[in-house]
Amino acid sequence: MDPVPLQQQDPRRRLIGAAREWLKHNSRRGDHFDFGLSQWDIYLAEMAEGVLRLVLENGGDEDQLAEKLADAHSILWNIKATIKANPDRQSYQKLTDEQFEKLRERIHAVIWTHGDPQRALTDGYTSDKHLQFERGDLWHQIAKYLERPWLQSPALEWLLVDAMIYHELVQFADAIKLEMPGGGYFKAEGNLEKMNLIRIKWRLRVLAVKAAIFLGTPAVAVWWAFKQGNADAAFVSGAAYIALMIVWTIWERVRRLVWKPKKSQHETALELWGEMSNVYKLLNPPIINPTLVKEALIKTKEKGAVWDTAAYTLVERAIARDPHAWIADPWARADRLIEI
Repeated sequence: MDPVPLQQQDPRRRLIGAAREWLKHNSRRGDHFDFGLSQWDIYLAEMAEGVLRLVLENGGDEDQLAEKLADAHSILWNIKATIKANPDRQSYQKLTDEQFEKLRERIHAVIWTHGDPQRALTDGYTSDKHLQFERGDLWHQIAKYLERPWLQSPALEWLLVDAMIYHELVQFADAIKLEMPGGGYFKAEGNLEKMNLIRIKWRLRVLAVKAAIFLGTPAVAVWWAFKQGNADAAFVSGAAYIALMIVWTIWERVRRLVWKPKKSQHETALELWGEMSNVYKLLNPPIINPTLVKEALIKTKEKGAVWDTAAYTLVERAIARDPHAWIADPWARADRLIEI
């Protein structure tokens, strides 16, 4: 039996059919449309489901549906454009234009993945793990999303929180590395391993200077005294200096054992960064406890962490839905989308 033409279907079926056609047209997989194949498709379908439900409840028509679907597409596209950089053609010179285009499509089909917080600290600013985006641009899209309650997507909200917190980890890691003793941030392109090598060289130079001052200068003075014929004076002053150095070394050892040295600003910052990275680990999908995330955000904020206000807002929305389970896997509902 031939399918009923779209124009002859009842309004409800016609709107549902129009939504499905729109999703197929806007899929990142073209004719191979399948909710399970593309993260982009799933997020877009989840938002489209909310739009379709709104239009059906309000007795809207296809024009209203198309307008709100286009609005949802714009928000998702701008979120992706803000947090995900385009692949650089120069980095894939060995690929043909056709191969590069296929790669680009695959990259764009995935909007975001949970990152490795340790790499946010160790990798340099030339790494693809070094996330940089304009906060204002993302906040603008989040504000537009929050103004449209029918677009609610738990998985997309997780993506936004995950991206904001990872971005904060990268920014704080950069600030810590910029202030590291010995410098070398720009010379090492922010790579921590390279910076540590530069730091070792810097410490060796400092040690050489101290050795020249505290050992070389007295040695020259003793040698000069001997040369001038003052052997006794040279011996006494040399022995006194050696004794002084021994006493000072013993004192330093005892002082370090008795009085715990105060943490440096750099050590304190690294400790805070570690606690912030533990917050990020709580966002590891697919199932997240939003209450634990909120508590960790507040705890680290009290210690000096700075989090985006939008992150708190989205976590609160997750808690309002279910305080114990936040399903962050976009594929979890792939087989149940457009269930109206």
